[in-house]
Amino acid sequence: MGRRNDHSRDKIKQMAIDAGRKIIEEKGFSGLSARKVAGEIGYTVGTLYNVFENFTDLICHINDKTLDGLKSYLEDSVDPHQNSIDSLKKLGDSYVQFARDNTHLWLALFEFQHPKDFLLPQWYSDKVRSVFEVPLKIIAPMFHGNLKRAEYETRVIWGGVHGICLLGMSQRLGLGSEELLKSKVNSLITNYFKGLQQV
Repeated sequence: MGRRNDHSRDKIKQMAIDAGRKIIEEKGFSGLSARKVAGEIGYTVGTLYNVFENFTDLICHINDKTLDGLKSYLEDSVDPHQNSIDSLKKLGDSYVQFARDNTHLWLALFEFQHPKDFLLPQWYSDKVRSVFEVPLKIIAPMFHGNLKRAEYETRVIWGGVHGICLLGMSQRLGLGSEELLKSKVNSLITNYFKGLQQV
């Protein structure tokens, strides 16, 4: 076991986050535990809880890095010269790609159920919101300043995109192929907005 003075508090924190991500990548979210993280970095569970408020706090910090990666994937796919529908399709492709490239870490974002008595920190809620704002920025101009409507439609359409992606990752409905998965996401986006134009 490492001694408390071997590493700074910040260094132990980063080591624990990196170790947690490695465990999830290799064994999935269900394979993650405080004991495994502590063992991976050579410190005790007690030391871990001197750095993090609790196990949920550690998970939030692990997921924070995944949210950063997801946001980066989405932002890199945005082409300001494309029309809104094509931009959203590209965003959908990027979402599928991220889920494919980082399946266990991506799933951990949604498998994580925090205890009812644990209030998610504001920084974590802000990070989730910042990812949601990537498609929102594309969709908002379609509703001419009606931000409330834009947010509602973004949640609906992106909930659908996520649902198709989740079904594909779990090999349900015959959506195992990446190309097929992306085509279904693109079809959803295209037809959803065609429907909105008819309203």
